[in-house]
Amino acid sequence: MLPLPTPAVQATPDATTSQPVLSVRDATRRRGTRTLWEGISFDVAPGASVAVTGRSGTGKTSLLSCLGLLDRVDSGTLHVAGADVTRVSRATRRRLFRGTVGHLFQNYALVDDWTVAANVDVAFIGDRTNRSSRAERREAALERVGLAGYGRRPVHTLSGGEQQRVALARLMVRSPRLVIADEPSAALDSDAVTMVLEVLDDLRLAGSALVVATHDDRVVDWCTETLPLGLSSDDRRDDA
Repeated sequence: MLPLPTPAVQATPDATTSQPVLSVRDATRRRGTRTLWEGISFDVAPGASVAVTGRSGTGKTSLLSCLGLLDRVDSGTLHVAGADVTRVSRATRRRLFRGTVGHLFQNYALVDDWTVAANVDVAFIGDRTNRSSRAERREAALERVGLAGYGRRPVHTLSGGEQQRVALARLMVRSPRLVIADEPSAALDSDAVTMVLEVLDDLRLAGSALVVATHDDRVVDWCTETLPLGLSSDDRRDDA
């Protein structure tokens, strides 16, 4: 069993001197007559990692969907890379989604009938890098996650853990400024969790801001900050 990586907190930029990649103020999301969460405010600087915690049903995935530009808050403001995404046009939201935000979905979001290489190459949409450079970046990412030589294999022939590694390689190729990860350690053994956190740490130390929804204490301990859901805004301030 490999030891879990310890985040190099000293490498995290000071939030007082770094422009936040993500800034949330008084955000509220409702589902019908039910309020999932309200009054949420926090910043995530480059190099920071925030664990979103709480019981099932407290709205962790819903919050990640809003932060990752898949959904919208009902009130409050949300800035991504300095842009107020509660006010910008659809075209600007799409541009930020493609160029600034990277997702690590719980279900991996891969196309089963495509090869590993084709799934990773989705990250190059809108990238003007030439074909040979793309291939080099893809192969380097696959080697980093232990899938060297897997490029031509169809995704449906891979195990769940291997599919998670393909999703990680795709994330590495993009090197997004904001990473949104939903339960990245779910159903993985300890060695696989270690590898996932090592890759996420590579991105964090390179300057990405990370927001991770998790039930896993190992992931919470790895993150530099924690945002508990299911508490009042006053309780969240006290907990911090």
